Amino acid sequence: MIDPGAVRGPRHPRQWPRILVAAALLTIGCQTRSGGSAGGAVGIAGAKAVIAAMIAAKQARAPWRCARLRPSPSGADAFDAGGRRWTVTGDRLRAEPAGDALRLGIVGDARGGDDPTLVALTYLRVPFEQARVDLVVTVGGMGASEAELLRVLRPLAGGPWPVVAIPGDREALPAHRAAIARLRSAGAPIVDGAAIRFIEAGGAVIATLPGLAHAQRLGAGPDGCQHSDADAEELLAALAGRAGQGSRRILVSPRAPRTGGDSDLAPGGIHAGDVGLAQVLAAHPVDVVVHAPLFPRAAGATSRLLCATSSCDTAGRASRGPIAIATGSIAAAARFDEAEARVAPGALVITINGRGVAWQAIPIAMPR
Repeated sequence: MIDPGAVRGPRHPRQWPRILVAAALLTIGCQTRSGGSAGGAVGIAGAKAVIAAMIAAKQARAPWRCARLRPSPSGADAFDAGGRRWTVTGDRLRAEPAGDALRLGIVGDARGGDDPTLVALTYLRVPFEQARVDLVVTVGGMGASEAELLRVLRPLAGGPWPVVAIPGDREALPAHRAAIARLRSAGAPIVDGAAIRFIEAGGAVIATLPGLAHAQRLGAGPDGCQHSDADAEELLAALAGRAGQGSRRILVSPRAPRTGGDSDLAPGGIHAGDVGLAQVLAAHPVDVVVHAPLFPRAAGATSRLLCATSSCDTAGRASRGPIAIATGSIAAAARFDEAEARVAPGALVITINGRGVAWQAIPIAMPR
């Protein structure tokens, strides 16, 4: 018999079928050496048991643990976008020159990109250019297949800014990686937000936390992207180490924390954000958390300025925790809020500078 503790290397659930094949072959080899028909029968029975376990393991595939921090690969890449040089080194994307401000365009929930949604994505370029967006970040829900992701990411990657695409609930990770690789090979300034985990620009350090914490909430199932609270804690500890004194610390993730604000508010006044992430943030505070929408409502709200010295609430008073902001859904499907008002597709622009952090909803007026 093989001692599982003796098996070296990573033990991702996707590798167990290979391990079990080897175990089956070794079982047959070892047990049939005992000689005689009885030994052969034992060997065959043992092999059948291992193969049955192999089939069960294949059926019980787990989602990808795509949020773990890994040793950064050597080498670097660079491209020009928005008048800046963007350098990729390991898991870091850095703007040169860094500048004294950073304007983020946040997009999410394209739902595969039907024709009206593609119109909304095309229209989004004008307000983003007017806001002089430096960087676009997608927070998941963009599409499931490679074809869907190519359809919705291509309009964003055609603008004068780099794009960081973070996989969320809908994205199958292999399809997500393949779509980004195809766009990148065609010259588009786009990177994978599950590989690029830190962004440094404009006096801010942004950390990406891809995927969700609960496998049952992943539309992509076992091909989706899952993380644990331990992954989030490791990321935020690393963010604290990378952010210099005075730097804004921003977390961008499809996962919404439980807050006392309105970003995770469900109909009926119930806060539906994740308690686990809120506890991690309490131990490793950041200035701002930007997350995917939970319920139909306009992104963020109107522009609001935070204190320059600490996180503040919407009235400018010091806050105990980070400000959490939900981006809007760019999907153009008919959606209504709790007041039965139709919610227009939209996105979010966040401005970070020495005075504080401001954000503004970007609604898209669709043609009738």
